[in-house]
Amino acid sequence: MREDLSEKQERNAVHVKELVSDIERVSDLPEDLVQIAKREGDLRGALSEATISEFRGMFEQTRRVYALALQAVRDQDREMAQWACSLENEMDRMCWQAREHEEKQLRAGKISSQAAPIYMERLRGLERISDHADSIGFSVIRNTSQWV
Repeated sequence: MREDLSEKQERNAVHVKELVSDIERVSDLPEDLVQIAKREGDLRGALSEATISEFRGMFEQTRRVYALALQAVRDQDREMAQWACSLENEMDRMCWQAREHEEKQLRAGKISSQAAPIYMERLRGLERISDHADSIGFSVIRNTSQWV
């Protein structure tokens, strides 16, 4: 097959394969989050309303990053891709702060030792979705001028 492709077409094919891989990985992660929820039950009673609100904010941030990254691919829009990547940097900061907050709550006895790992596992799922969205956005920045 490679013999039938120009160098530019081959680069494009590799790029599309990377995009599809990131999108496929993202599609698996919500299922993982659902399985965590089914396995561990509802955390509402184990987490503070502030923590739940913080998690909702991170969920919304993840949704925005991914939506912008996909739109950047669709429109081949580098600026939008850069915006998605900058929102992902903010998501990294949010996750770091959330981890620190939960560790303090755990040490203070304000969160159960059973709830903390569940929360962290859910947080990691959102972070992974956002990381893949960042990869998608970066691929647009890197490859837009090379697309056929």
